[in-house]
This record gives sequence, structure tokens and C-alpha cells, in this order.
Amino acid sequence: GTSAHEDADFAARCKTMAAWMGGERFKHTTRPYKVEDVVKLQGTMPLHFTGSKISDKLYTMLREHQSKGTCSHTFGALDTVQVVQMAKY
Repeated sequence: GTSAHEDADFAARCKTMAAWMGGERFKHTTRPYKVEDVVKLQGTMPLHFTGSKISDKLYTMLREHQSKGTCSHTFGALDTVQVVQMAKY
């Protein structure tokens, strides 16, 4: 019934959240709460944030520079708004 469906959905969301929280990007992050606590506080409507995609792009770029021993000399922007506007370039 409905309860079984909700339990399965909750378990799937917990699995997805656990994978995200356990990723390379957060390997040095210590959290005083459980994955289930986070999922319980989330709404059921999926949210997608533009800033999330940009931050993933920045993290990947910085990790690539770190692994190659190179650096990014400039982002060509003076503030965060300009960085967001220039992200497509």
C-alpha cells in the first residue's frame, strides 16, 4: 500500500543522499547527524539549483589543476555575480 511505497521512496532517497554525502568532495567533512535526518527534513518536491552545477564545475576544475600541478590564474570576474554570469564561457 501507500506506507510501503513511502518507505521504499524514503529508502531510495536515503541511498542517494548517502552516496552524495560520501563522495570525494566531502571526504573530510564530519557531520553530527545521520543521512536519515537530512532526508526527513527535505521536502518531497525535488529542487535543482543552478549554483550547485556551477560549484560542481568549479570543484572539478580545481581538482584537475591540483592533480596536474597547474593553477587557474584568473576567472576573469571580480565578484560572484560575474562568475555566475560567465559560467557558460
